[in-house]
Amino acid sequence: AEWSVPEMVMGTKPPAREGHAAAIVGRFLIVNGGWNEHGRLLDTYVLDTESMVWETLDTSLNQAGGVEVDRARCTVFSNDG
Repeated sequence: AEWSVPEMVMGTKPPAREGHAAAIVGRFLIVNGGWNEHGRLLDTYVLDTESMVWETLDTSLNQAGGVEVDRARCTVFSNDG
C-alpha cells in the first residue's frame, strides 16, 4: 500500500492535534479530543471517506453536568463486522 493525498477534501477540517482518539466506523473516520498549542480539545470531527467531506459533531454531550469529560490519550475500538 502507498500513502496518497486526496485531491479534494471539503468541509471544516479539524485543527492539528495530538493525543486524540480516532476510529474508522464503516465509511466514517471519527476524530475526538486531544490537545494542541492552545490547550485541550473537546471537539469531534467526522470524515465521510466516500464523499471526502468533514463535519463537526455537536460536542455538548461531551459535558456531564457541566463538567468537561477529558478524552485525551484514550483508546477507541469499533467492531463494525
